[in-house]
Amino acid sequence: MKKTSFVICLAIILLIIEGCMSQEEIELQQTSDRFVLEYSTPEIRAHVIRGQLVVGMNKLEVHAALQQIPWDINKTVGVWGIHEQFIYYNGVNMFYLYFENEFLTSWQMSTLR
Repeated sequence: MKKTSFVICLAIILLIIEGCMSQEEIELQQTSDRFVLEYSTPEIRAHVIRGQLVVGMNKLEVHAALQQIPWDINKTVGVWGIHEQFIYYNGVNMFYLYFENEFLTSWQMSTLR
């Protein structure tokens, strides 16, 4: 029953925002939603449904939770692996998400004046 409710919620969200998204964004969102439904833990799924971030999420889980693509991505490669900074902008705030080797490690927010 919970799995069915999750699918219905995601389908409704997709229908609402589909008119504002490109085909590429729609495909990424569908891939993210399928991944979360099939492979994420129940705890992560609950956070995704509420649009919340949790340290340790992978990029598909983050995308499913935020329901938008990053405004910009900065990537650094070194001996330690890959460090990525995803930048989101909602018209008022900038959100910076930090990933180490595909997993969310931290985030910060700044308000533009």
